[in-house]
Amino acid sequence: MTGTIHLISQKNSSSGLPHYLYNALLPYHNITFIDSGAFLLPKICNLISSFHIDRKKWSHRRSMISTYSVEGWNRNTILNGILLDRVMKSGDKILQIGGLYAPHPNAAQLEYYLFTTYTMKLAFQDGYSRWVPDQDEREGFVALEQHLYNKAQHIFVASDFVRRHLMLEYSIPPDQVTAVSMGVDDFFVKNMRMKLPHSPTKKCLFVGYTFNLKGGPDVLKAFYIAREHIPELELVIIGPNYSNEMHQDGVIYVGAVTDREKLLRYYRDADLFLLPSRCDSFGFVFLEAMTQSLVCVGSNMNAMPEIIVDGATGYIVEPGDYQRMAEVIIEFYEHPELRIPMGHHARERVLNRFTWPRVVAAMESVMFS
Repeated sequence: MTGTIHLISQKNSSSGLPHYLYNALLPYHNITFIDSGAFLLPKICNLISSFHIDRKKWSHRRSMISTYSVEGWNRNTILNGILLDRVMKSGDKILQIGGLYAPHPNAAQLEYYLFTTYTMKLAFQDGYSRWVPDQDEREGFVALEQHLYNKAQHIFVASDFVRRHLMLEYSIPPDQVTAVSMGVDDFFVKNMRMKLPHSPTKKCLFVGYTFNLKGGPDVLKAFYIAREHIPELELVIIGPNYSNEMHQDGVIYVGAVTDREKLLRYYRDADLFLLPSRCDSFGFVFLEAMTQSLVCVGSNMNAMPEIIVDGATGYIVEPGDYQRMAEVIIEFYEHPELRIPMGHHARERVLNRFTWPRVVAAMESVMFS
């Protein structure tokens, strides 16, 4: 089942998905990266044409021009085509991550596969995604996205939620899209926590760089209520920039943590992982927490109910329902006999359902059938 796969993606995507897939496929296939960002001249042109004296506005305008516009789609598609033509041979497979461009200007005549975790229509609907085309660009962008999906040989998605969405909103036939899930970073698999401490630490943990989008304000409200019942409770916040709302008793602000060994220690020092996102394409951090036998609290949207089994490996709350989240935290600590079995079930769920070899095997069965 070996072959050559041309992986079309932004190589340095913040999600890490391109590298996860690359590393998972590499033992069995010859993999080449096709990244339109490899061309220097378009980058320089985008920098100049998007210039603004305000650096944040400059960055946003650059992203709009380079990626989230019809112009950006067409430009990146042409650049992908140039790179692909240099290496493409008969029998090679094309696998594109995401739907922000096409793999080639003549993609309709090629056999290509897609792996996507979200769509632009979902981004329009969630109300939190910053990276969407301007209003006057949306119809044209979605038309290009629709054509990309229609012409794909097959579409792989990270969740049943996105699969149902593609079928309903983009009219993709059920047999053309497969939910293969995603996997946890191998570092956390190799360093699983097999045995929980006998006593709880009374620490909750939040890990997320986009605080509002990941439900951070809801976590703070829930924690404030829960701490009135459990005075020794603490909340550790990792990732986002500091804000004044984090200045309350029991909250420990850490900030960015890039060292995985250090992050592992924070996971192991907690009892509960809280991330009730208002918008999330999947949620890798849930899988990381679950490898450390942490009970997780997520919201009832996107992939989270597929990752967390409510009442068995964690808890699901409605987005924004901080009152219910506070109740969940209090109930969790009022029933200490649940912590260890729930944590062990969470760890086993990761091993059984969320590993990259399992994801790749599901994709290969379609691509090389």
